[in-house]
Order: sequence, then C-alpha cells, then structure tokens
Amino acid sequence: MEDPEAVRASLVELFLALCRLVRRRTSPVHRGELTHEQFWLLRRLERNGPMRVTALADAMEIGQSAATLAVQRLERAGLVCRHRQTEDERVVLVSLTEAGRLKLASWHDQQRREWARLLSPLSGAEQDELERLLARLLSAEEVQQER
Repeated sequence: MEDPEAVRASLVELFLALCRLVRRRTSPVHRGELTHEQFWLLRRLERNGPMRVTALADAMEIGQSAATLAVQRLERAGLVCRHRQTEDERVVLVSLTEAGRLKLASWHDQQRREWARLLSPLSGAEQDELERLLARLLSAEEVQQER
C-alpha cells in the first residue's frame, strides 16, 4: 500500500497541473488578450456589479492609477463603461457593458469546453466515479465552511 501522504501530494500536483493546463489554454491573459489587471477587474465587476475605481483598486490591491489605466483600456475596447451615480453625480461608477458580459461568458464557455475535452478520454464509468468523488469533496468542504 502506498504512503497516504505521498498519494495526497501526488493528487494535489495532478489537480494543479490540470488547472494550469486549462488556464493556459483558455485564459485571455495567457493568450495576450488582456493584462492580469484588466482580466481581474472584469471578473470583479462580474461578481460585484458597478464599482468606483478606488473600490476596484482596493479590492484588487493595486494602485488607483493602475486601476484607472485598466478601466480606460477596457472602456476603449467596449468591455466596460463609466457613468455617474444618479444619487451623487460626483461619484463615477464602472460597470460591464453587454459586450463585456458576453466576452466573460465566452471565456467561461471556453473553460467548460476545455474541461470536457480533458475528461473525454475517461470511460462513462470512470467519469461517473470521478463525479461521485468530486461531489464528495465539495460536500465535505461545504460542511467545513458551515462550522
């Protein structure tokens, strides 16, 4: 019987290798479409909705000038827009445009297709077993989070 710690360490490395492979093949950053800041700014807006540039910079732990530059470039690309808040016109919010939402959805779809492609060599029974094991891992993590 193999050492459980060695098996666990091997599994971790295999999971990380798969994640890196998918990221390399699907990430707009790795394909040179966006900078890291631009990509994470889009993802932050996707999760949080409209935000001020200062809030984006703080959330991403980058300088306000870097966040402003990323917003400007994304705005020129049509992926975000800036608009004044109706309650206080001094406040400028950044939000995703429809094109930005569609671009993010496209990247998510590319990831899903890549994961499906990676799973395709497994038989139906192997995929069923992997699904069961992964669901068990996620369920155990949810229980941990509730504690």
